[in-house]
Amino acid sequence: MDSQLPDSLQRAAEEVRAHLVTVRGGGLFLSSADGRRLIAWLEAGRAVPELIHAIELAAVAREKKPTKLPFSLGYAARFLAREPAPPLAAEGALAPLALVLEERAGARSDPAPLRALAAELRALPEADAEGLFRGATGAIRAFLTREWDALGAEGQAARLEAARAELAELYGALLEDMDEDTARARVEERTRARLRAEYPELSSTSLMAYLEGGQR
Repeated sequence: MDSQLPDSLQRAAEEVRAHLVTVRGGGLFLSSADGRRLIAWLEAGRAVPELIHAIELAAVAREKKPTKLPFSLGYAARFLAREPAPPLAAEGALAPLALVLEERAGARSDPAPLRALAAELRALPEADAEGLFRGATGAIRAFLTREWDALGAEGQAARLEAARAELAELYGALLEDMDEDTARARVEERTRARLRAEYPELSSTSLMAYLEGGQR
């Protein structure tokens, strides 16, 4: 990002970039067009929670419609409200989510990762609701990255192959017509989507509901 930007805007842009990369997989950097689009949104008053939520909604929409186009921030644009969203209303609302994760951890053969995430959520400073959302999504991104890494090369390869088979059935000839780089990107995107789907309580929609007091 532009080093001339204010620190707060640089931090916000980095969080959104990291979230897009976690959702789609693939390259770690934004295109120049996406970089300009992101800065314009932030300078216009778009909040990080709103942009992260739009990225996740765009990811769900892409799952339902075959496309050869890469996952850029342009896909998220139509999921932004006409006006910048107001700050999330509730504070101190993540304890119920932490409890859900702790209960779920008890049913796993290795409860430590989910328990660690629950502890991270409980330990977040409760300065304001937007800060809670941003802290929580950062912890969730790190958790999902650890879950992916924990699969190891063999486990990752198996998931990628399963995703490729799903796309071949869904896309048919469209997948065959893609160049290998494009096909690989779509396969990884779907694989990451399948991993996130295993933790619906960690989606931005779920997180917003907790912060707004809708899941107590």
